[in-house]
Amino acid sequence: MSGVYLACWIVTQKKITQRAQFSTCLLLYCLINYSNKFFKGLQMIEMVLYSRVEMHF
Repeated sequence: MSGVYLACWIVTQKKITQRAQFSTCLLLYCLINYSNKFFKGLQMIEMVLYSRVEMHF
């Protein structure tokens, strides 16, 4: 479970909107539960988030 808190902290530090934080934490929670490659999954989510953020600006 500590991995979820770590991931949420990383997301929060990057000052992403609250709604995005919540959905990202949910996605990360699923990744941790169903995948041993957590950090690889985290990198993938970050790339997706950054591409979405860039599209908004």
